[in-house]
Amino acid sequence: MVPEWPKNGWRVKKDKFKRTSEQLQAAHPLHSVWVLANAGSGKTHVLVDRVVRLMLSGAKPDSILCLTFTKAVAAEMSLRLFGLLSSWIALSEAELRRTLLDIGIDKATPAELARARQLFAMAIETPGGLKIQTIHAFCEKLLQLFPVESGLAPGFRVMDETDRLALLRQATVDALAEAAASGDESILLLEDGGIGNRDDFETLAKRFLSATSFMRDVLAQDVDPAKVEQGLREACGIALYASTADVEQELESLSREDFADAGRVFAVVEPHYKRDIGRFFRDIATAPSLNDRMALLTELLFSDGEVRSRALYAKKAGTDFPDTCAWIDSMVPHAAKLLTIHALSLKVDATLALISLMRRVDHRFTALKSAGGLYDFDDLI
Repeated sequence: MVPEWPKNGWRVKKDKFKRTSEQLQAAHPLHSVWVLANAGSGKTHVLVDRVVRLMLSGAKPDSILCLTFTKAVAAEMSLRLFGLLSSWIALSEAELRRTLLDIGIDKATPAELARARQLFAMAIETPGGLKIQTIHAFCEKLLQLFPVESGLAPGFRVMDETDRLALLRQATVDALAEAAASGDESILLLEDGGIGNRDDFETLAKRFLSATSFMRDVLAQDVDPAKVEQGLREACGIALYASTADVEQELESLSREDFADAGRVFAVVEPHYKRDIGRFFRDIATAPSLNDRMALLTELLFSDGEVRSRALYAKKAGTDFPDTCAWIDSMVPHAAKLLTIHALSLKVDATLALISLMRRVDHRFTALKSAGGLYDFDDLI
Protein backbone atom coordinates (compact mmCIF):
# COMPACT_ATOMS: atom_id res chain seq x y z
CA MET A 1 0.00 0.00 0.00
CA VAL A 2 1.13 3.57 -0.71
CA PRO A 3 -0.04 6.09 1.88
CA GLU A 4 -1.34 9.47 0.72
CA TRP A 5 1.35 12.02 -0.04
CA PRO A 6 1.56 14.35 2.98
CA LYS A 7 0.73 18.00 2.27
CA ASN A 8 4.11 19.14 3.63
CA GLY A 9 6.07 16.28 2.12
CA TRP A 10 7.45 13.25 3.90
CA ARG A 11 8.80 14.09 7.33
CA VAL A 12 10.33 11.69 9.79
CA LYS A 13 11.20 12.48 13.38
CA LYS A 14 14.74 11.84 14.50
CA ASP A 15 14.89 8.15 15.31
CA LYS A 16 15.44 7.89 19.07
CA PHE A 17 14.63 4.20 19.10
CA LYS A 18 17.59 2.24 20.44
CA ARG A 19 17.66 -1.23 18.98
CA THR A 20 18.77 -4.19 21.04
CA SER A 21 20.98 -6.95 19.67
CA GLU A 22 17.92 -9.25 19.55
CA GLN A 23 15.98 -6.68 17.53
CA LEU A 24 18.85 -6.25 15.10
CA GLN A 25 19.01 -10.03 14.66
CA ALA A 26 15.24 -10.16 14.08
CA ALA A 27 15.58 -7.54 11.32
CA HIS A 28 18.37 -9.43 9.55
CA PRO A 29 17.09 -10.53 6.11
CA LEU A 30 18.79 -13.94 6.30
CA HIS A 31 17.17 -14.90 9.63
CA SER A 32 13.79 -16.60 9.98
CA VAL A 33 12.42 -15.16 13.20
CA TRP A 34 9.38 -15.44 15.49
CA VAL A 35 9.01 -12.34 17.68
CA LEU A 36 6.94 -12.41 20.86
CA ALA A 37 6.91 -9.08 22.71
CA ASN A 38 4.66 -6.76 24.69
CA ALA A 39 2.89 -3.71 23.30
CA GLY A 40 5.17 -0.71 22.94
CA SER A 41 8.36 -2.77 22.90
CA GLY A 42 9.28 -1.89 19.31
CA LYS A 43 7.78 -4.65 17.16
CA THR A 44 6.70 -2.20 14.45
CA HIS A 45 10.20 -0.67 14.38
CA VAL A 46 11.67 -4.14 13.91
CA LEU A 47 9.25 -4.96 11.10
CA VAL A 48 10.04 -1.70 9.29
CA ASP A 49 13.78 -2.35 9.72
CA ARG A 50 13.37 -5.85 8.34
CA VAL A 51 11.50 -4.61 5.24
CA VAL A 52 14.17 -1.98 4.65
CA ARG A 53 17.00 -4.51 5.02
CA LEU A 54 15.25 -6.95 2.70
CA MET A 55 15.07 -4.26 0.00
CA LEU A 56 18.65 -3.20 0.64
CA SER A 57 19.75 -6.82 0.20
CA GLY A 58 18.18 -6.88 -3.27
CA ALA A 59 14.59 -8.00 -2.67
CA LYS A 60 12.08 -6.29 -4.94
CA PRO A 61 9.40 -4.26 -3.13
CA ASP A 62 6.61 -6.24 -4.80
CA SER A 63 8.05 -9.51 -3.44
CA ILE A 64 7.60 -8.48 0.20
CA LEU A 65 4.35 -9.11 2.07
CA CYS A 66 3.60 -7.59 5.50
CA LEU A 67 0.44 -8.71 7.26
CA THR A 68 -1.09 -7.00 10.30
CA PHE A 69 -4.23 -7.43 12.35
CA THR A 70 -5.56 -3.89 11.97
CA LYS A 71 -5.72 -1.18 9.32
CA ALA A 72 -4.28 1.29 11.80
CA VAL A 73 -1.09 -0.72 12.24
CA ALA A 74 -0.79 -1.24 8.47
CA ALA A 75 -1.11 2.52 7.91
CA GLU A 76 1.41 3.26 10.66
CA MET A 77 3.95 0.84 9.16
CA SER A 78 3.53 2.40 5.72
CA LEU A 79 4.01 5.92 7.04
CA ARG A 80 7.11 4.96 9.04
CA LEU A 81 8.61 3.09 6.11
CA PHE A 82 8.01 5.77 3.51
CA GLY A 83 9.07 8.49 5.93
CA LEU A 84 12.34 6.68 6.63
CA LEU A 85 13.12 5.96 2.98
CA SER A 86 12.29 9.51 1.86
CA SER A 87 14.61 10.96 4.51
CA TRP A 88 17.56 9.05 3.10
CA ILE A 89 17.46 10.89 -0.24
CA ALA A 90 18.87 14.15 1.11
CA LEU A 91 21.23 12.77 3.78
CA SER A 92 24.95 13.22 3.43
CA GLU A 93 27.03 10.10 3.02
CA ALA A 94 28.16 10.23 6.64
CA GLU A 95 24.60 10.68 7.95
CA LEU A 96 23.30 7.87 5.74
CA ARG A 97 26.07 5.55 6.98
CA ARG A 98 25.12 6.33 10.59
CA THR A 99 21.44 5.65 9.83
CA LEU A 100 22.24 2.34 8.17
CA LEU A 101 24.49 1.43 11.10
CA ASP A 102 21.51 2.05 13.44
CA ILE A 103 19.52 -0.67 11.66
CA GLY A 104 22.42 -3.14 11.70
CA ILE A 105 24.31 -2.49 8.45
CA ASP A 106 27.95 -1.96 9.32
CA LYS A 107 30.36 -0.52 6.76
CA ALA A 108 27.81 0.01 3.96
CA THR A 109 29.32 -0.32 0.49
CA PRO A 110 28.94 2.40 -2.15
CA ALA A 111 26.42 0.16 -3.92
CA GLU A 112 24.35 -0.15 -0.74
CA LEU A 113 24.45 3.61 -0.22
CA ALA A 114 23.27 4.19 -3.79
CA ARG A 115 20.49 1.61 -3.44
CA ALA A 116 19.40 3.15 -0.14
CA ARG A 117 18.78 6.47 -1.89
CA GLN A 118 16.80 4.70 -4.63
CA LEU A 119 14.49 2.70 -2.36
CA PHE A 120 11.93 5.47 -1.89
CA ALA A 121 11.41 5.83 -5.64
CA MET A 122 11.33 2.04 -6.07
CA ALA A 123 8.68 1.72 -3.36
CA ILE A 124 6.56 4.55 -4.77
CA GLU A 125 6.72 3.14 -8.31
CA THR A 126 5.87 -0.44 -7.30
CA PRO A 127 2.58 -1.40 -9.02
CA GLY A 128 -0.11 -1.56 -6.34
CA GLY A 129 2.34 -0.23 -3.78
CA LEU A 130 4.12 -2.09 -1.01
CA LYS A 131 2.02 -4.98 0.26
CA ILE A 132 1.46 -3.86 3.84
CA GLN A 133 -2.09 -4.90 4.62
CA THR A 134 -4.36 -6.64 7.07
CA ILE A 135 -4.87 -10.40 7.07
CA HIS A 136 -8.47 -9.80 5.99
CA ALA A 137 -7.39 -7.69 3.01
CA PHE A 138 -4.82 -10.26 1.92
CA CYS A 139 -7.27 -13.15 2.11
CA GLU A 140 -9.90 -11.12 0.26
CA LYS A 141 -7.39 -10.46 -2.52
CA LEU A 142 -6.67 -14.19 -2.83
CA LEU A 143 -10.38 -14.94 -3.09
CA GLN A 144 -10.82 -12.26 -5.74
CA LEU A 145 -8.02 -13.86 -7.76
CA PHE A 146 -9.60 -17.31 -7.51
CA PRO A 147 -13.36 -16.76 -7.03
CA VAL A 148 -14.57 -19.85 -8.90
CA GLU A 149 -12.22 -22.16 -7.04
CA SER A 150 -13.46 -20.59 -3.80
CA GLY A 151 -17.13 -21.03 -4.68
CA LEU A 152 -17.72 -17.27 -4.95
CA ALA A 153 -19.24 -15.10 -7.68
CA PRO A 154 -16.59 -13.46 -9.90
CA GLY A 155 -16.37 -9.73 -9.26
CA PHE A 156 -17.89 -10.04 -5.80
CA ARG A 157 -17.82 -7.16 -3.37
CA VAL A 158 -17.23 -7.41 0.36
CA MET A 159 -19.73 -5.47 2.43
CA ASP A 160 -18.59 -3.10 5.10
CA GLU A 161 -20.41 -2.94 8.43
CA THR A 162 -22.73 -0.17 7.21
CA ASP A 163 -23.78 -2.19 4.15
CA ARG A 164 -24.25 -5.29 6.25
CA LEU A 165 -26.42 -3.53 8.82
CA ALA A 166 -28.61 -1.96 6.12
CA LEU A 167 -29.07 -5.33 4.40
CA LEU A 168 -29.77 -7.06 7.71
CA ARG A 169 -32.45 -4.49 8.55
CA GLN A 170 -34.09 -5.00 5.18
CA ALA A 171 -33.97 -8.76 5.64
CA THR A 172 -35.50 -8.38 9.10
CA VAL A 173 -38.38 -6.24 7.82
CA ASP A 174 -39.07 -8.68 4.97
CA ALA A 175 -38.86 -11.72 7.26
CA LEU A 176 -41.20 -10.31 9.89
CA ALA A 177 -43.72 -9.24 7.24
CA GLU A 178 -43.54 -12.72 5.74
CA ALA A 179 -44.05 -14.34 9.16
CA ALA A 180 -47.06 -12.15 9.91
CA ALA A 181 -48.64 -12.83 6.52
CA SER A 182 -48.22 -16.58 6.88
CA GLY A 183 -49.67 -16.70 10.39
CA ASP A 184 -46.39 -17.86 11.92
CA GLU A 185 -46.98 -17.82 15.68
CA SER A 186 -43.30 -17.09 16.23
CA ILE A 187 -44.14 -13.46 15.60
CA LEU A 188 -45.88 -13.47 18.99
CA LEU A 189 -42.41 -13.45 20.55
CA LEU A 190 -42.22 -9.78 19.53
CA GLU A 191 -45.78 -8.92 20.44
CA ASP A 192 -45.73 -10.38 23.96
CA GLY A 193 -42.53 -8.59 24.96
CA GLY A 194 -40.21 -11.59 24.61
CA ILE A 195 -37.94 -9.29 22.61
CA GLY A 196 -37.88 -5.69 23.75
CA ASN A 197 -37.54 -3.77 20.48
CA ARG A 198 -36.09 -3.80 16.98
CA ASP A 199 -32.59 -3.05 18.23
CA ASP A 200 -32.73 -6.11 20.48
CA PHE A 201 -33.90 -8.21 17.56
CA GLU A 202 -31.12 -6.92 15.31
CA THR A 203 -28.56 -7.65 18.02
CA LEU A 204 -29.83 -11.22 18.23
CA ALA A 205 -29.80 -11.50 14.43
CA LYS A 206 -26.14 -10.50 14.32
CA ARG A 207 -25.30 -13.22 16.82
CA PHE A 208 -27.36 -15.88 15.08
CA LEU A 209 -26.15 -15.09 11.56
CA SER A 210 -22.47 -14.93 12.47
CA ALA A 211 -20.52 -17.74 10.83
CA THR A 212 -18.95 -18.55 14.19
CA SER A 213 -22.24 -18.62 16.11
CA PHE A 214 -22.96 -21.90 17.87
CA MET A 215 -26.60 -21.44 16.77
CA ARG A 216 -25.70 -21.09 13.09
CA ASP A 217 -26.33 -24.71 12.14
CA VAL A 218 -29.94 -24.71 13.35
CA LEU A 219 -30.87 -22.06 10.76
CA ALA A 220 -30.43 -24.44 7.82
CA GLN A 221 -33.70 -24.99 5.98
CA ASP A 222 -33.40 -28.78 6.16
CA VAL A 223 -33.05 -28.92 9.96
CA ASP A 224 -35.96 -30.71 11.65
CA PRO A 225 -37.52 -28.34 14.25
CA ALA A 226 -38.68 -31.34 16.30
CA LYS A 227 -35.11 -32.53 16.73
CA VAL A 228 -34.01 -29.03 17.68
CA GLU A 229 -36.73 -28.89 20.34
CA GLN A 230 -35.78 -32.32 21.63
CA GLY A 231 -32.16 -31.25 21.89
CA LEU A 232 -33.06 -28.07 23.76
CA ARG A 233 -35.29 -29.95 26.22
CA GLU A 234 -32.54 -32.48 26.86
CA ALA A 235 -30.02 -29.69 27.41
CA CYS A 236 -32.37 -28.06 29.93
CA GLY A 237 -33.04 -31.35 31.70
CA ILE A 238 -36.78 -31.34 30.94
CA ALA A 239 -36.91 -34.04 28.26
CA LEU A 240 -39.66 -35.90 30.19
CA TYR A 241 -42.07 -33.18 29.09
CA ALA A 242 -42.61 -33.02 25.34
CA SER A 243 -44.21 -29.58 25.51
CA THR A 244 -45.14 -26.72 27.79
CA ALA A 245 -48.74 -27.92 27.61
CA ASP A 246 -47.68 -31.19 29.27
CA VAL A 247 -46.17 -29.27 32.19
CA GLU A 248 -49.26 -27.09 32.50
CA GLN A 249 -51.48 -30.16 32.51
CA GLU A 250 -49.59 -31.49 35.51
CA LEU A 251 -49.77 -28.12 37.25
CA GLU A 252 -53.51 -28.08 36.58
CA SER A 253 -53.79 -31.43 38.33
CA LEU A 254 -52.76 -29.88 41.66
CA SER A 255 -56.04 -30.21 43.55
CA ARG A 256 -57.96 -27.01 44.23
CA GLU A 257 -59.78 -28.86 47.01
CA ASP A 258 -56.51 -29.57 48.79
CA PHE A 259 -55.58 -25.89 48.68
CA ALA A 260 -59.07 -24.92 49.84
CA ASP A 261 -58.88 -27.36 52.79
CA ALA A 262 -55.45 -26.06 53.77
CA GLY A 263 -56.77 -22.53 53.48
CA ARG A 264 -59.60 -23.26 55.90
CA VAL A 265 -57.27 -24.95 58.38
CA PHE A 266 -54.71 -22.10 58.35
CA ALA A 267 -57.44 -19.46 58.62
CA VAL A 268 -57.16 -19.88 62.39
CA VAL A 269 -53.34 -20.04 62.44
CA GLU A 270 -51.23 -16.95 63.16
CA PRO A 271 -49.12 -15.79 60.15
CA HIS A 272 -45.65 -17.33 60.15
CA TYR A 273 -42.97 -14.65 59.72
CA LYS A 274 -45.76 -12.23 58.74
CA ARG A 275 -46.86 -14.47 55.85
CA ASP A 276 -50.52 -15.50 55.84
CA ILE A 277 -50.24 -18.79 53.94
CA GLY A 278 -53.90 -19.51 54.62
CA ARG A 279 -54.80 -16.57 52.40
CA PHE A 280 -52.39 -17.82 49.72
CA PHE A 281 -54.02 -21.27 49.78
CA ARG A 282 -57.54 -19.83 49.54
CA ASP A 283 -56.53 -17.51 46.66
CA ILE A 284 -54.90 -20.40 44.80
CA ALA A 285 -58.03 -22.52 45.22
CA THR A 286 -60.25 -19.80 43.75
CA ALA A 287 -57.90 -18.35 41.12
CA PRO A 288 -59.76 -18.02 37.79
CA SER A 289 -56.94 -19.27 35.56
CA LEU A 290 -53.87 -21.48 35.63
CA ASN A 291 -51.65 -18.45 35.06
CA ASP A 292 -53.11 -16.79 38.16
CA ARG A 293 -52.55 -19.96 40.20
CA MET A 294 -48.94 -20.24 39.00
CA ALA A 295 -48.29 -16.59 39.84
CA LEU A 296 -49.59 -17.11 43.39
CA LEU A 297 -47.62 -20.34 43.82
CA THR A 298 -44.47 -18.62 42.59
CA GLU A 299 -44.94 -15.78 45.07
CA LEU A 300 -45.57 -18.29 47.85
CA LEU A 301 -42.69 -20.66 47.12
CA PHE A 302 -39.93 -18.52 45.55
CA SER A 303 -37.83 -15.53 46.52
CA ASP A 304 -35.42 -13.89 44.05
CA GLY A 305 -35.73 -16.88 41.74
CA GLU A 306 -34.84 -19.42 44.42
CA VAL A 307 -37.08 -21.75 46.42
CA ARG A 308 -37.66 -20.28 49.86
CA SER A 309 -35.62 -22.11 52.47
CA ARG A 310 -37.80 -21.03 55.39
CA ALA A 311 -40.72 -23.32 56.29
CA LEU A 312 -44.23 -22.11 55.50
CA TYR A 313 -45.54 -22.89 58.97
CA ALA A 314 -44.38 -22.86 62.57
CA LYS A 315 -43.64 -26.00 64.62
CA LYS A 316 -46.84 -25.52 66.64
CA ALA A 317 -48.93 -25.68 63.46
CA GLY A 318 -47.16 -28.92 62.54
CA THR A 319 -48.18 -30.36 65.91
CA ASP A 320 -51.75 -29.04 65.80
CA PHE A 321 -52.47 -29.94 62.14
CA PRO A 322 -50.15 -32.85 61.20
CA ASP A 323 -52.15 -34.05 58.15
CA THR A 324 -52.39 -30.60 56.53
CA CYS A 325 -48.72 -29.87 57.21
CA ALA A 326 -47.73 -33.27 55.77
CA TRP A 327 -49.61 -32.31 52.59
CA ILE A 328 -47.76 -28.96 52.51
CA ASP A 329 -44.42 -30.75 52.91
CA SER A 330 -45.14 -32.94 49.87
CA MET A 331 -46.78 -30.19 47.79
CA VAL A 332 -43.98 -27.61 48.12
CA PRO A 333 -41.10 -29.52 46.41
CA HIS A 334 -43.46 -30.96 43.77
CA ALA A 335 -45.02 -27.60 42.86
CA ALA A 336 -41.65 -25.82 42.97
CA LYS A 337 -40.18 -28.39 40.59
CA LEU A 338 -43.10 -28.05 38.18
CA LEU A 339 -42.87 -24.24 38.21
CA THR A 340 -39.12 -24.44 37.50
CA ILE A 341 -39.69 -26.87 34.64
CA HIS A 342 -42.47 -24.65 33.30
CA ALA A 343 -40.16 -21.61 33.28
CA LEU A 344 -37.50 -23.61 31.42
CA SER A 345 -40.08 -24.93 28.98
CA LEU A 346 -41.21 -21.39 28.20
CA LYS A 347 -37.60 -20.48 27.47
CA VAL A 348 -37.37 -23.43 25.10
CA ASP A 349 -40.55 -22.24 23.36
CA ALA A 350 -39.14 -18.73 23.06
CA THR A 351 -35.86 -20.08 21.67
CA LEU A 352 -37.73 -22.18 19.08
CA ALA A 353 -39.79 -19.15 18.06
CA LEU A 354 -36.63 -17.07 17.76
CA ILE A 355 -34.97 -19.77 15.65
CA SER A 356 -38.00 -19.82 13.37
CA LEU A 357 -37.81 -16.05 12.89
CA MET A 358 -34.03 -16.11 12.44
CA ARG A 359 -34.36 -18.83 9.83
CA ARG A 360 -36.60 -16.48 7.84
CA VAL A 361 -34.18 -13.57 8.34
CA ASP A 362 -31.24 -15.72 7.27
CA HIS A 363 -33.09 -16.83 4.13
CA ARG A 364 -33.91 -13.23 3.16
CA PHE A 365 -30.43 -11.97 4.10
CA THR A 366 -28.79 -14.63 1.92
CA ALA A 367 -31.14 -13.85 -0.98
CA LEU A 368 -30.43 -10.11 -0.78
CA LYS A 369 -26.66 -10.70 -0.69
CA SER A 370 -26.84 -13.08 -3.64
CA ALA A 371 -28.90 -10.62 -5.68
CA GLY A 372 -26.28 -7.92 -5.13
CA GLY A 373 -23.20 -10.13 -5.52
CA LEU A 374 -22.28 -9.24 -1.96
CA TYR A 375 -20.41 -11.13 0.71
CA ASP A 376 -19.42 -10.34 4.26
CA PHE A 377 -16.39 -11.48 6.21
CA ASP A 378 -18.32 -14.40 7.68
CA ASP A 379 -18.97 -15.73 4.17
CA LEU A 380 -15.33 -15.42 3.22
CA ILE A 381 -14.22 -17.24 6.37
